[in-house]
Amino acid sequence: MIKVSFFLTRRRGSTHEEFHQYWTVKHTALLSTPAEGMPKVHRYVQLFPTPADVPGFQMAQYDGVAEIWFENMQDATTSFSSRHYHDVIAKDEEKFLDRSKTVCLVSHENPVI
Repeated sequence: MIKVSFFLTRRRGSTHEEFHQYWTVKHTALLSTPAEGMPKVHRYVQLFPTPADVPGFQMAQYDGVAEIWFENMQDATTSFSSRHYHDVIAKDEEKFLDRSKTVCLVSHENPVI
Protein backbone atom coordinates (compact mmCIF):
# COMPACT_ATOMS: atom_id res chain seq x y z
CA MET A 1 0.00 0.00 0.00
CA ILE A 2 1.02 3.59 -0.64
CA LYS A 3 -0.03 6.36 1.72
CA VAL A 4 -0.18 9.93 0.43
CA SER A 5 -0.21 12.53 3.22
CA PHE A 6 -1.14 16.13 2.52
CA PHE A 7 -0.18 18.75 5.10
CA LEU A 8 -2.83 21.46 4.84
CA THR A 9 -2.93 25.19 5.56
CA ARG A 10 -6.23 27.06 5.61
CA ARG A 11 -6.96 30.02 3.35
CA ARG A 12 -5.93 33.40 4.62
CA GLY A 13 -8.77 35.19 6.36
CA SER A 14 -10.53 32.05 7.57
CA THR A 15 -10.53 30.72 11.10
CA HIS A 16 -9.44 27.22 12.03
CA GLU A 17 -13.09 26.49 12.89
CA GLU A 18 -14.28 27.61 9.42
CA PHE A 19 -11.55 25.50 7.81
CA HIS A 20 -12.47 22.47 9.91
CA GLN A 21 -16.20 22.80 9.18
CA TYR A 22 -15.74 23.16 5.42
CA TRP A 23 -13.22 20.33 5.18
CA THR A 24 -15.17 17.83 7.29
CA VAL A 25 -18.64 18.57 5.92
CA LYS A 26 -18.64 20.09 2.43
CA HIS A 27 -15.34 18.85 1.01
CA THR A 28 -15.61 15.37 2.50
CA ALA A 29 -19.02 14.96 0.85
CA LEU A 30 -17.27 15.23 -2.53
CA LEU A 31 -14.90 12.43 -1.56
CA SER A 32 -17.49 10.02 -0.19
CA THR A 33 -18.75 9.00 -3.63
CA PRO A 34 -15.89 7.90 -5.89
CA ALA A 35 -15.95 9.07 -9.49
CA GLU A 36 -16.51 6.40 -12.09
CA GLY A 37 -13.32 4.75 -13.30
CA MET A 38 -11.15 6.13 -10.50
CA PRO A 39 -8.74 3.88 -8.60
CA LYS A 40 -9.94 2.55 -5.27
CA VAL A 41 -9.09 4.57 -2.19
CA HIS A 42 -8.53 2.00 0.55
CA ARG A 43 -8.55 4.48 3.41
CA TYR A 44 -8.96 8.22 3.94
CA VAL A 45 -8.19 9.81 7.30
CA GLN A 46 -8.34 13.42 8.45
CA LEU A 47 -5.95 14.50 11.22
CA PHE A 48 -6.62 17.61 13.29
CA PRO A 49 -4.07 19.32 15.52
CA THR A 50 -4.65 19.62 19.25
CA PRO A 51 -3.41 22.45 21.45
CA ALA A 52 -1.01 20.05 23.20
CA ASP A 53 2.74 20.38 22.77
CA VAL A 54 5.36 17.67 23.03
CA PRO A 55 8.19 19.04 25.21
CA GLY A 56 11.48 19.41 23.37
CA PHE A 57 9.95 19.44 19.87
CA GLN A 58 8.84 22.22 17.54
CA MET A 59 5.20 21.68 16.63
CA ALA A 60 4.10 21.64 12.97
CA GLN A 61 2.08 24.67 11.92
CA TYR A 62 -0.54 22.94 9.76
CA ASP A 63 -4.30 23.11 10.11
CA GLY A 64 -4.75 19.45 9.25
CA VAL A 65 -3.37 16.41 7.47
CA ALA A 66 -5.21 14.25 4.94
CA GLU A 67 -3.98 10.67 4.60
CA ILE A 68 -5.07 8.65 1.59
CA TRP A 69 -4.15 4.98 0.99
CA PHE A 70 -3.89 3.49 -2.50
CA GLU A 71 -2.94 0.00 -3.68
CA ASN A 72 0.13 1.34 -5.49
CA MET A 73 1.80 4.47 -6.82
CA GLN A 74 0.16 4.12 -10.23
CA ASP A 75 -3.30 4.35 -8.62
CA ALA A 76 -2.24 7.47 -6.69
CA THR A 77 -0.83 9.07 -9.84
CA THR A 78 -3.94 8.21 -11.84
CA SER A 79 -6.17 9.66 -9.15
CA PHE A 80 -4.33 12.97 -8.69
CA SER A 81 -3.78 13.54 -12.41
CA SER A 82 -7.40 12.84 -13.35
CA ARG A 83 -9.80 15.36 -14.80
CA HIS A 84 -12.16 14.64 -11.86
CA TYR A 85 -9.48 15.58 -9.33
CA HIS A 86 -8.60 18.84 -11.10
CA ASP A 87 -12.15 19.88 -12.03
CA VAL A 88 -13.93 18.88 -8.82
CA ILE A 89 -11.65 18.15 -5.86
CA ALA A 90 -8.82 20.65 -6.45
CA LYS A 91 -11.31 23.35 -7.44
CA ASP A 92 -13.16 22.85 -4.16
CA GLU A 93 -9.89 22.84 -2.19
CA GLU A 94 -9.35 26.43 -3.30
CA LYS A 95 -12.40 27.41 -1.22
CA PHE A 96 -10.77 26.46 2.10
CA LEU A 97 -7.05 25.76 1.51
CA ASP A 98 -4.01 27.81 0.62
CA ARG A 99 -2.92 25.21 -1.95
CA SER A 100 0.41 27.01 -2.47
CA LYS A 101 1.35 25.87 1.06
CA THR A 102 0.19 22.25 0.73
CA VAL A 103 3.04 19.80 1.25
CA CYS A 104 2.80 16.16 0.21
CA LEU A 105 4.57 13.03 1.51
CA VAL A 106 4.28 9.70 -0.33
CA SER A 107 5.15 6.80 1.92
CA HIS A 108 4.75 3.16 2.79
CA GLU A 109 4.37 1.93 6.34
CA ASN A 110 6.70 -0.27 8.30
CA PRO A 111 4.60 -1.30 11.33
CA VAL A 112 6.84 -1.88 14.34
CA ILE A 113 4.42 -2.21 17.25
